[in-house]
Amino acid sequence: MTDTKRPFSNPLALAILVLLYERPMHPYEMATTMRERRKQSSIKLNYGSLYTVIEQLLREIMNYDAEFRRDDATGVSSSHARH
Repeated sequence: MTDTKRPFSNPLALAILVLLYERPMHPYEMATTMRERRKQSSIKLNYGSLYTVIEQLLREIMNYDAEFRRDDATGVSSSHARH
């Protein structure tokens, strides 16, 4: 069975990832850029949710990195070990 969880299905998370793909930005600059691009009509945009989603993304990245390092150290993919 495959893992069907989509950790970045939140529209705000996706918008943050797009902005970070463009270049590194401080959260305040992300909010300003989204407002300039008129994204507030399609994305719930406030500083509290922005920082919360950034923290969630960082946790996901750290979890992925830890899993990758564990797989690399053992030579066994944890995705194969789950089956």
